Amino acid sequence: MPHTFTFLIALLLSTVASAQGSFSAPIFLRCEYLDNPLGIDVVRPRLSWVLIASEAELRGQRQAAYQILVASSLERLVRDEGDLWDSGKVQGDPSIPVVYAGQGLESHIRCYWKVRAWDTADRVSPWSGAASWSMGLLQASDWTGQWIAAPLESAKRPGSETAKEGVTTLPLLRKRFHLDQPVRAATLYVSSLGYHRVELNGNKVGDHEFDPVQSDYSRRVYYVTHDVTNGVRQGDNALAVSLGKGWYWPGIRGVTQDRPAVLVELVVSYRDGTQIRVASDGTWQTATSPLRLIGGRRNAGGDFGSEIYDARQEQADWNLASFDDSAWQSADVLQLPPIQRSAQMLAPNRVVARLPAVAVHQTQPSEYLLDFGTNLTGRLRMKLAGLPGDEIGFVYYASHTGDHENLMENFRQSDRYICRGVPGEEFCPQFNWRSFRFVKVIGLSGPPDLSGAVAELIATDLPRTSTFECSDPVLNRLHELVVHTHRCLTLGGIQVDCPHRERLGYGAEGLGSLGQALYNFDAAAFYRKWTRDFQDGQDPQTGMVYYTAPFRINSGGGPAWSGACILFPWHVYLFYGDKRILEEGYPTMRRWLECLESNCQDGLLQPYGLPKMNIWQYLGDWASPRRPDDTLPCSGHWTSEEENQVFNNLHYDLQLTVAARIAGLLGQADDARAYDERARALRQRINAAYFDCESATYTRGEQQQTYLAFPLLLDVVPAEHRTRVWQNLLDDITQRRNGHLDFGVLGGVYTLAALTREGRSDLIYRMAMQRSWPGWGHMIDQGATTLWEHWLPGDSSVHNSFLSIGQWFFSGLAGILPDPDSPGFRRIRLRPQPVPGLEWAKTTFTSPYGLISSGWKIDGQRLVFEFRIPPNTTALVRLPASRIDAIREDGRPIEQAVGVRLVQIEKEAVELEIASGDYQFTLDASP
Repeated sequence: MPHTFTFLIALLLSTVASAQGSFSAPIFLRCEYLDNPLGIDVVRPRLSWVLIASEAELRGQRQAAYQILVASSLERLVRDEGDLWDSGKVQGDPSIPVVYAGQGLESHIRCYWKVRAWDTADRVSPWSGAASWSMGLLQASDWTGQWIAAPLESAKRPGSETAKEGVTTLPLLRKRFHLDQPVRAATLYVSSLGYHRVELNGNKVGDHEFDPVQSDYSRRVYYVTHDVTNGVRQGDNALAVSLGKGWYWPGIRGVTQDRPAVLVELVVSYRDGTQIRVASDGTWQTATSPLRLIGGRRNAGGDFGSEIYDARQEQADWNLASFDDSAWQSADVLQLPPIQRSAQMLAPNRVVARLPAVAVHQTQPSEYLLDFGTNLTGRLRMKLAGLPGDEIGFVYYASHTGDHENLMENFRQSDRYICRGVPGEEFCPQFNWRSFRFVKVIGLSGPPDLSGAVAELIATDLPRTSTFECSDPVLNRLHELVVHTHRCLTLGGIQVDCPHRERLGYGAEGLGSLGQALYNFDAAAFYRKWTRDFQDGQDPQTGMVYYTAPFRINSGGGPAWSGACILFPWHVYLFYGDKRILEEGYPTMRRWLECLESNCQDGLLQPYGLPKMNIWQYLGDWASPRRPDDTLPCSGHWTSEEENQVFNNLHYDLQLTVAARIAGLLGQADDARAYDERARALRQRINAAYFDCESATYTRGEQQQTYLAFPLLLDVVPAEHRTRVWQNLLDDITQRRNGHLDFGVLGGVYTLAALTREGRSDLIYRMAMQRSWPGWGHMIDQGATTLWEHWLPGDSSVHNSFLSIGQWFFSGLAGILPDPDSPGFRRIRLRPQPVPGLEWAKTTFTSPYGLISSGWKIDGQRLVFEFRIPPNTTALVRLPASRIDAIREDGRPIEQAVGVRLVQIEKEAVELEIASGDYQFTLDASP
């Protein structure tokens, strides 16, 4: 029976069953945080599911037991046969992450699974629908294919377009093969050095773009798995591969030769149980493609090459079995140094949106400027008409303000298309993305048809997990800009700082945007991969962790940048309860902290630099506001040496403190004690060296917010001086800056966090909405469609410098916070903070346990809060009231409310514990 049909049967059987207990059938089944992943290489994968109350009004629903079945076929699973694993009825409430504990998993096996749950009354839910995962090729010996590439003489030739730029001709490769029996299943495994596009019998395999994701080529390369059962057929078939350079360029660590290469393994299972393989080897044929790449230095200077596509060189039907490839050459088999092949276990890059052109402006004869209304990252798809040999050029511009008469942000982004002269031609680059709002099209015979031009937004296709809406349209717009900017920057398994100039995965900027990403997207697998990149790049001799990952290319930074190796895993643990990411990353953390300690003198971290790097070393709160005439860094840094010294020692304290928590969780008691002692000693030395008791400040400079808020957040400030330091921060915001912000990338993270912790979302709202410089509202008023690199227009208008405000929508206004003592939102902390000027705000957030919602509105003299808490969780709710009798739940006194327990009453707040369910709390705000 075909797989698709039996899968539908299993799904139907699970969904038509009526609810037998407190729970409906479990939903959102995930394996390693992914939906039905193919080709994973984790031999003990983690499984998770979400419970739904069978009746919405039920409260306090908790899982008391569960049962998982894992089968080697869908037919077995439908018959409730867990031949790979039948967990039996397991007592307990975990639904994230449950480690597979069945039979050993071998390469290429496919696993089908389902789950059911019992409530506390021992009533069982229906079985979930069927989910699946498959194993990749776990051992090097499982691969029979070889790395192949075009012959060296056809891969590159001297530059002809300019004297200085080389021209790389990109290859096509193909293999004809015959299947002499009916096919039961077929799986394709593909890896490449550079990007690949695979076609099977003339059809593109999958919907991915820019595969595989980026990696440190000295350590690993990723492979991608596709189910191609429906793409092969009995008889003649053809596999066809196009290759692009991607990041595989000489000078990049681990690149050992100058040709893109591919590794292919197609495993075909016949219905009689036999199996054959079609693998890359010297029998594959190759020819030059119509695509050439001009330039492309792959460094921080903004040159990622121009593509020239000569449609006259197309070979019709080259991707079909019937094509005559007798004139093609045999592929070269490469002898490469051993490199680990890892499964690509995260959401792929995809086209996630298509945006039409909104305007066209003629700038010169035969030259037109297309406007797509917003900055984006991706590519242009455009229908063209021309005579054979007509050349059409494309030049791309991003924009801070949308001013089409002042286009400065190009960074050598351009492409060319040479017409074949046939109807239906279309320009659509395959192996390079661009960042743009405007595209100048040169060489057209007349005005372009706007209906024939589409901008395709390409991003790592992370599922959205949240919504936000409030009564202020500008704040709603800011939230949209944060989400859109994040998508524009999330490519290749990392978040780049900017998608045109550098395309590098900076640690500090990644930390700056981490909080909003974990609220807005299902990003656990994404950050596991990026964390691995930092681990792969660690210097084995010194323990140094570099500022960017996976590539290091003259990129600047400081200790906070490298600290991503500690803080990425910690925050994934907080949001997903993933202890394994801590275990895997702990050796890197230990060596990194040893490296930092080696750069200390008298207990304080001292300036250091990385070998062969540029002047951008030991940076602190990068990209803080500067006046319009102050465009160059000060002594190689954007902030003063004193400010950097204070900031970096504070961040060292943060890293030690988090490492102590991690060590304790992992049972490393000696390390936990040592890190805690080092952190305490460091705080004392910070105060002795930098704290001025008279002024209650840590730095002497004009900018103070970061250097007041950060030590407050870390509890570094001596207790007897805390009130004065806090008042200094408030005075700087409200009086000296008249409500404006005054921080950079990470200063924003820690200042917003400090204010949120103290319940001062009113000040954050005031900062965010400032319409004069500096502020997010000012950016919006200037016409920003993505957030900028700096508070004033500068090099990049598509940047991750200031995405940290996106976290506050959820952690501040909505007050949804993880509990470090019960991670993964098993216990939720709810601290909503209504602010003057907003009438209402509402959010939803899909946690690993299910949907959390938090909203509030001002209704006359009443303040109304509405919450939804998913089954199998509880929440600690903090409401702004000084008396318990001022609060009603659905019209009832708190004492009579089901699922509500009073925890404590403080001077200005009441704390309640609530069980799962829907709640409406009303507070009397009258005097």
